[in-house]
Amino acid sequence: RPRKTPVPDATTPSSSTPPKRPTPPKRSKAKFPAPRIILNEQDFFDQHNDLCEVCNHPGELLCCATCNLVFHVNCARPKLHKEPPDDWKCAYCWAAGVMGGKKDGK
Repeated sequence: RPRKTPVPDATTPSSSTPPKRPTPPKRSKAKFPAPRIILNEQDFFDQHNDLCEVCNHPGELLCCATCNLVFHVNCARPKLHKEPPDDWKCAYCWAAGVMGGKKDGK
């Protein structure tokens, strides 16, 4: 005849079953997206560095649309062979996969 095995209760320690961890509360999803901040042109330029990231000199600088770095057109890599778009991103932001931009609030 098969034997019944005793069912351990909460007071009896059992080495075969690990203790249950409490489940963390579920986070509610926001019903509204994060607010978009749109910068005017002067604020956009004020948030960028004053010196080229590569040569550390001032001058006519190209602003990254996603970070505060600036570059001379000749210092930017990969080399630019034509006028860059307004939403140009530096190589650091491309490598990091940064999306959106500061100027349009994305």
